[in-house]
Amino acid sequence: MDGRQEDDGAGRMVAGIAAALILFGIASNLLMLGGPLFMLVVYDIVLPAGSSETLVVLLLALAVAQVAQTLLDIARMRTLSRIGARWRQALIPAAFDGRATAASAGVGTGAALQAFLGSASALAVLDLPFLPMMLGALFLFHPAMGWLACTGMVALAGLAALERQVAAGPGKHLEQASTLAAVDLSRAIAAGPVLAATGSGAAASARWRRHDRAASVWQISLGDRVQACTAAARGIRVFLQSGALGLGAWLAIRGELTGGAMVAGTLLMSRILGPFDQALTAVPQALRLWQAQAGLRQPADRRPPARSLAARIELRGVTVEPAPGQCPPLHQICLSVGPGQILLVLGQSGAGKSMLLRVIAGLHPCGQGQVEVGHVTVRPGSRPPLCIGYLPERLAFASGTVAEAVAGGVGDDAAIRTAARKATRAAGVESAVLALPQGFETPISQAEEQLSGGMLARLSLARALAGDPSLLLLDCPEVAHDPEGLAILAAVLRSARARGAAVILTARDPRALALADHLVLLERGRARACGPVAKVIADLGTMAAEAEVRAARSHAGAA
Repeated sequence: MDGRQEDDGAGRMVAGIAAALILFGIASNLLMLGGPLFMLVVYDIVLPAGSSETLVVLLLALAVAQVAQTLLDIARMRTLSRIGARWRQALIPAAFDGRATAASAGVGTGAALQAFLGSASALAVLDLPFLPMMLGALFLFHPAMGWLACTGMVALAGLAALERQVAAGPGKHLEQASTLAAVDLSRAIAAGPVLAATGSGAAASARWRRHDRAASVWQISLGDRVQACTAAARGIRVFLQSGALGLGAWLAIRGELTGGAMVAGTLLMSRILGPFDQALTAVPQALRLWQAQAGLRQPADRRPPARSLAARIELRGVTVEPAPGQCPPLHQICLSVGPGQILLVLGQSGAGKSMLLRVIAGLHPCGQGQVEVGHVTVRPGSRPPLCIGYLPERLAFASGTVAEAVAGGVGDDAAIRTAARKATRAAGVESAVLALPQGFETPISQAEEQLSGGMLARLSLARALAGDPSLLLLDCPEVAHDPEGLAILAAVLRSARARGAAVILTARDPRALALADHLVLLERGRARACGPVAKVIADLGTMAAEAEVRAARSHAGAA
C-alpha cells in the first residue's frame, strides 16, 4: 500500500511539473509577441498621433512584459535543470544493477541529459509546439508574410537534413578513431611500467599518434561541413529577414499593409526563424538522449533473493545470439544442476564458459531457450531469485573498504564485518587482510596495491562466498593454480555441497575433475559431452577409440 501511495505521489508530482512547464511556456510565448505589438502600435498609432505619453506607457508595458518573460524563462530553465539532475541520479544506478554495458554508459548518458536540459536548446524544443501560434500571428499581418516564413522554415529544415547527411560519414569515422585513440591512451597509462621496462613505449605512442591523427583529420572534415551548413543557415535567416522587410514595404506601397505591421512582421519573422533553426539541431539531440536513457530507465528487479527456493538450475536449448559473421557463443545448451551438486565446465579459451555463467547469472540475455534458477525463469534484465556468489574471470572490486568490497550486499555494518571475516577465512586470505594497515577497514584501492595477485584472487573468491550463497558460479578461479589454492577451493566446494548449494565451476584443464559430480565439455559454444563425470570420461574414451579404429581402417584401405 505504501509503495502504491508513493507511486501515486510521484505521478502527481510529475503531472504538476508538466502542467507548470506547459503554462509557463504558453505565457512566455504570448509575452514574446510584446515586441512586435509594440512596433505595430508605435508606428501606426503613436507616431501619427505624436503622443509621447502613450509612448511612455507602451515602453513601461513592454518592460513589464520583458521582465515577466525573463522570469518565466528562468523558472523553466531552473525546473529543467533540476529535472536533469534527478534524471541523472535515476540513470546512474543502471551501472550498479548490471543493466549498462559499462559504468560510463549510465554516467555519460545521465550527464549529457542533464547538460541538455540545463541549456537553451531544451527551451527551443519545448517552444516548438508554440511556433504555429507565432506563425498564425504573422499570417494575421498578411498571408504573404506567413507563407514567406513557411518557405524559410522549409529551407532551413532541408539544410539541416543535408547537414546530417554530409556529416554522418565523418562523424562515424571520427567516433571510431577517437575511441581507438582513447583506448590506446588508457591502456598505455595502465601498462606504463611494462612499457617502460620493455622499451615498447615508442611503438605504443606511434599507434596512438596514428589513431589521434586520423581523429583530427575527421574532426576537421566534420567541422568544415557543419560550419558550412551553419553559415548557410545564418545567411538564409538574414536574407529572409531582409526579404520580409522588402515584402512588407512592397505590401505597404500597395496599401495592403501598414508601416507598423511591416516592421512588426519583420521582427516576428526573426522570432520564428531563430528558435526554429535552433530546434532543428536540438530535436535530434533530444531524441538520441531519450533513446539512450530508455533502456537504462527500465526498472531493475529489486526483489530480495529467496533463500527458501531449491538451488536448482535448468538450461533448456539455450542459444546466445552471435555477432555478425561469428559463431554463437552458446548453441543449444542443455544442463541441470541440483542442490549439493557440483558441475565442472571444461573447455579451451573462447569455448563459451564465461558466457554460460553470465547467462545463468542474468547478466546476458539468451536469444533462444530457457534458463530456470530455483524453478523461476530468468528474464533478460531480471535478477535470478537465488542468492548468488559470482567469481568472474577478471578481478574487479567496487570502491569502499575491504569488508565492503567483500560483503557489501549482506546487510548493516556489523553483518558486513562478520560476513567478510567468515568469507576471507574460508578463502584463506583472512591473515593477509588483517596484516593490512587498517585490516578490514583498509580502502580496497590500497589493498589492491599491497596484496599479491594470488591474495587478490582469494579475496575475489571470498567475495563470492560472502553470505553463504545458494548458487556459486566460479569462472576459472585463479586460486586453483597452485596446490595450496586447489586445497582451499576443494574445501570451499565441500562446504557448499554440505549446505546444499549448487556450484558451477569452469576450468581450462582437467585438474578439477576430482572436485566435481557432473561434467560439461564445451567446444565452440556447443556441449560436446554432458553428464556424470565417470560416464562422460568413459564416453569420451570410447569415442576416441572409435576414431582411432576408423582412422586405422581408412589407412589400411588406402594401402
